[in-house]
Amino acid sequence: MAYRYAKYLEMGAKQIHNALVTKGLHPSEIEQVKIIIAEQKATRRADRAHRAQMDLQWGELVAPLTHERKIVRSVMRYKGGSAERTTALQAYLAVLDKLTERLTLMRREHNQTPLQLHPERHHWADYVPQHIKDRVVVLFDAVPHTPKAKRKRPFVRTVPAILHGKQKDRLLRRTLKDLGRAQSEGDEALTKQISQALDTIKRLSQGEPVPATWHGL
Repeated sequence: MAYRYAKYLEMGAKQIHNALVTKGLHPSEIEQVKIIIAEQKATRRADRAHRAQMDLQWGELVAPLTHERKIVRSVMRYKGGSAERTTALQAYLAVLDKLTERLTLMRREHNQTPLQLHPERHHWADYVPQHIKDRVVVLFDAVPHTPKAKRKRPFVRTVPAILHGKQKDRLLRRTLKDLGRAQSEGDEALTKQISQALDTIKRLSQGEPVPATWHGL
């Protein structure tokens, strides 16, 4: 966003005043410009906060997808295995690559967080249409089973442990704040609802996707 008084936005109140006085403006004009600059500073703070929230949410949505793509590529590098296995992995990777492009485009076209766009979608796998999932799962089911070999399953809704821990801690802090607010306002129904959400958060399994707010539970 372009700001009319951009050069003043990094200045303190005294610096702004002195700069405007130096320009020879009338005192009434100076006060009016100060008001505009203050409004622009507030708008810029809001813009920066919004961008930071967007970066955080999009980054945490895409990070597990990037991790999954790396795993699939690593598995594909191992020689051997059946033709069915190769076909399944190639099809899965193609879906992951296309989804990465789609999410990148969504972020570019919509000045919103994933939570604002799709409150019900907490994991990258939630953005893959079911018929595409079904098609890929059929390919994996067709892979001959190898004794003692771990079978790769597509579209598993998990996140890396470090990300899970960070998201869970953040959600707990936010939910506790909401609980304190509900208790101070004497809202018993909301207090009970949030308390139940806290119990659910604490029971989240390691690697399980964590929603941005307790409402998503």
